[in-house]
Amino acid sequence: DREATEERLQDLRYQIEQDQRRLAETAEAERATLSTLEEMDREIALRRERYETYRRRIRELERESDSLRTSLTRLERDLDEMRERYQARVRHAYKFGRMHDLALIMSAESINQMLVRARYLARFSNDRRARLAVARETMAEINARREELQANVDRNAELLRGTEAEQRERARLQRSRQ
Repeated sequence: DREATEERLQDLRYQIEQDQRRLAETAEAERATLSTLEEMDREIALRRERYETYRRRIRELERESDSLRTSLTRLERDLDEMRERYQARVRHAYKFGRMHDLALIMSAESINQMLVRARYLARFSNDRRARLAVARETMAEINARREELQANVDRNAELLRGTEAEQRERARLQRSRQ
């Protein structure tokens, strides 16, 4: 009877040790699972923040693009007006030629009036050159704005792809976590 009791105690000790070992393994697995879940939660939160940052940057680029488009439209309108004025002057010069300027100077009633007219024509000529230079600068600025606008469009498309990838990865992580 004593031997049976002793054997039963030893058997119970063994079963208790086995249960404690399995319990320790289960507790360790539970801690690992909780740690994994916490890491997944952090990664999901970071990806959400990154997604929001992408979206904010996209909105900024869209505002910049709108501003560039407005500026580009204004510059193109200004350039069209400059072209029209320049074409009118070219037509006038073609019709009347340089002789008109010479006739204006020569028809002066005095030398003083002749000098004033010559200065006026020189100033007028300088003004035309300056306007032509402004037109060239405007054309260069238009080209620069177009390039900048295209770069914005390209960056926006790239950010949109990044946003979509972040959203897919976040959804995958959330499914995995669940």
